[in-house]
Amino acid sequence: GYLSTGDKGYIDADGYLFIEGRLNEIVKTSTGRKVNLNEIDQKFIDLPYSEHVVALAENLPAVHLVLAGVKPSTDTRKAIEKEIERINST
Repeated sequence: GYLSTGDKGYIDADGYLFIEGRLNEIVKTSTGRKVNLNEIDQKFIDLPYSEHVVALAENLPAVHLVLAGVKPSTDTRKAIEKEIERINST
């Protein structure tokens, strides 16, 4: 009845969930590569047009970014892709 996300947090007296961080910052991808998700989060935290960015990699072949609060449009997508390419080049 639950989804194990690897996050640490708590539920307050009113039933609200608060996420405080990850149980482990370094995870292993399905290809065996170890990555520090906190470092990746920090590099992408200021992506334009997105309110929240979360990096996922455990049991996946590569790191995936989840963007929340993005208003979909072609211009938005192009701006985000351009910034991701710039960050990845470093």
